[in-house]
Amino acid sequence: MIIANLIGGLGNQMFQYATSRALARDLDQALRFSADGFRSYSLHQGLQLASVFALDLPLASRADLQRTVGRLLAPNLMRRLAARVGWPGLASSRFVAEPSPRWWPELRQRCLRGAYLHGYWHSEHYFAHQAEAIRADFRWREPLQGRNADLARQILDAPRAISLHVRRGDYVANAKNQSIYASCPPSYYVAALERIAQRTGLPATAVFAFSDDPGWVMQELAPHIPGLVLVDHNRAAASWQDMRLMSLCRHHIIANSSFSWWGAWLDGRAGAEVIAPAHWYANSFDDSDLVPSGWHRL
Repeated sequence: MIIANLIGGLGNQMFQYATSRALARDLDQALRFSADGFRSYSLHQGLQLASVFALDLPLASRADLQRTVGRLLAPNLMRRLAARVGWPGLASSRFVAEPSPRWWPELRQRCLRGAYLHGYWHSEHYFAHQAEAIRADFRWREPLQGRNADLARQILDAPRAISLHVRRGDYVANAKNQSIYASCPPSYYVAALERIAQRTGLPATAVFAFSDDPGWVMQELAPHIPGLVLVDHNRAAASWQDMRLMSLCRHHIIANSSFSWWGAWLDGRAGAEVIAPAHWYANSFDDSDLVPSGWHRL
């Protein structure tokens, strides 16, 4: 059995799901999920996978957890501590903690007899070979309605619609996140649009901007981007609708955010230009495996 720990915002949950789903398919093992960390998690919108996507999310029972990680690691806090400090006396051989942000090729071998996966698994390498199955699982549960349906038609009618994502929020307001992530400056977005125009041979005619800081977008980007359409009505529990609209665009300029990473990846059409920041982290974390090879970094 593969058990995946789920935590973080929607984008992180999608990485955790995709990695564990691909492993379970590869190894012909049952798949379960552990979501008890959300009981004390106050960021973002909580567990969203099953409400946003039409997929099964079977939760691991207490017995499943005890068989996989041992009795002492049943409480979520103990599992987090074991992953952080590597207590070999507590963690069973089936407790598999992500060793670093880089792709870990040995993961599959570590899971042959079943595993509890603790980490974020931010790399397409873990599931690219199962991309068709992953995209099939990530089918939106709700039909498009109202303003989002109107925007979807507008995006699909535009011959070269570009999604542009600005992530600020906790990147500038949370001291811990400030030390890990750096917000992308206006120059990045202007250069990215120029890069798409160069590679497609056509100017950007319809740019749909998504952000948790719409005021910054209007002040810093709108004067430099003719035709910019700011999408700012999907808030809080409805914020996932922005990812859905992003995925409909023809080309993508993502932030250093798993949210817009998935907005671009779910598109999946050949010929899409995806621009990503040259540096994902503000610290020394290795991000060399985070951006797919077919995307371009600026």
